Amino acid sequence: MSKIGVLITSHPGQKIFIKETLKYYTEIAKLYPVIFGWDSTADTFRHELPENIELMPLGKKYGLQEGERLQLLQGAEKLKEKGCDYMLKAAGDYIIRKIDKLPLLLEHIGDGDFLSIHAQPGSYALGTAIFFCKTEALIKSINYVSEGGTVSIPIKTGGVIPGTIECQLGTSLKELGYSRATETRPWWAKTIGLRDLQREWIMKTGKKMGNAWAEGQKDYDLNEEDINYL
Repeated sequence: MSKIGVLITSHPGQKIFIKETLKYYTEIAKLYPVIFGWDSTADTFRHELPENIELMPLGKKYGLQEGERLQLLQGAEKLKEKGCDYMLKAAGDYIIRKIDKLPLLLEHIGDGDFLSIHAQPGSYALGTAIFFCKTEALIKSINYVSEGGTVSIPIKTGGVIPGTIECQLGTSLKELGYSRATETRPWWAKTIGLRDLQREWIMKTGKKMGNAWAEGQKDYDLNEEDINYL
């Protein structure tokens, strides 16, 4: 049976959510290899990780685009070394409540390469906050992006800013011939219990994303009851 691994990518702007998300990833790590990426230095990660979650700091803060690309590549390579044929990638402010349902993603993807949330109409972008894929396919796609740069890869944005890692990665899937299935956010919520804590918090407080990331770097922790706006 194919082995699943989990890659979490995060940065200091999500710091206030991590205590809550770690409750779930600690449980997931009892069943699957988990890599926790961190776009900064190790000393800026103030949360305690259990032994079965590997922290993967980048050594310095690269920023949204380069930091995400490096976390995707290094994390996928680590999971490949651990024998993971498939991987779930989630942002550090996402939680997965139905831990025992991850094999459903493997069933759903079938012989395909990538499974993601629906993109905007006309967009090639692959939203990197949550997706499931073949580990080797992601490594090849990220390497393709790295070798091609941001100029030589054609971009069709559909409302997404050109040159972002999401546009580049989505376009690389098309050019490399990888298949991609998409499902709605409610499908992900129903299937694996997905919640986007930062999105919920923004909707509850009325903050904008930039303000949320600035607030997210502060040294306090939000609990689930602080976030849930439903």
